[in-house]
Amino acid sequence: MTKKTQITFRKQIKILPFLTLRIGKKSFSFRLGGRYLGVSIGSTGIYISGSLVGTGFGFRRKITPKKDTAKN
Repeated sequence: MTKKTQITFRKQIKILPFLTLRIGKKSFSFRLGGRYLGVSIGSTGIYISGSLVGTGFGFRRKITPKKDTAKN
């Protein structure tokens, strides 16, 4: 079985020292923050992420509230 080669695209544009626009093949986002901690607001939701630079440890968590799907 052969795997298809995946082609990706991502471009980052720094607007201000703490604000970055990220454009991908299927989505886009604005990142507010620096190397260690930041918030991303984009077409797939709102995320908070952070890392301990140089250690390889990091996290990313979706903080967009879940929609109420219950029908009354």
